[in-house]
Amino acid sequence: MKANRAHTLRFRITVIAALVIVLAAAVSDGIIWGICRSTLLTDTEQTVFSKMLSLQADFQSFAERSQDALRISEQQYFFKQRGDDYVICLNGSAEVFNQTVLTPSDLLGMKTEADSQTVSHGVLQIAGHSLLIFRGTTADGLTLFVVQDLSGVLHRLRMLALEMLGVLLGVGIPAVTVLYLLLRRTMQPLDSLTDSAKQIAAGAYDERVAVRTDDE
Repeated sequence: MKANRAHTLRFRITVIAALVIVLAAAVSDGIIWGICRSTLLTDTEQTVFSKMLSLQADFQSFAERSQDALRISEQQYFFKQRGDDYVICLNGSAEVFNQTVLTPSDLLGMKTEADSQTVSHGVLQIAGHSLLIFRGTTADGLTLFVVQDLSGVLHRLRMLALEMLGVLLGVGIPAVTVLYLLLRRTMQPLDSLTDSAKQIAAGAYDERVAVRTDDE
């Protein structure tokens, strides 16, 4: 009975300490993961935004070298010679250049957030993929789209979460084990004192406590 009470006390203290350790570590990991997620997504957005600005500037320069309005074949030539299959150009709802599975209705119906007067961005979920898409316009009214698959970024975030979980378990389990063993060793003199006190109270007046440390 006495041993059970001591064991229960140690168990409760260990559980409480373990919960505190896990909660503190989980909160810390969550904050770090959130910062990493924000940084990765922001860097990706900045990269695609810069790509869109470069595309607009290059197309404007290409158009200015022509004395007349660009024909569709010339517009298509511009995009083909760039060799970028993740760039889309629409004239209204008609495709000028599109090497992706995205349709004009997908692109034009996308909800976007403005980044500048001529550029906005949004995210589309297509066939299980998250696509970051920047939308811009040209001086002659064409609509440009730059597409970035976020699968790589999301995979890195999932791997980071698994690594953090592994670190949490790798540190938490040994810490809780060591804590339990330390509590068990620390409370052994208390257990002995309790047992001896109860034996003396029961009439065993010759009972003595073996002093092993200086903290009894």
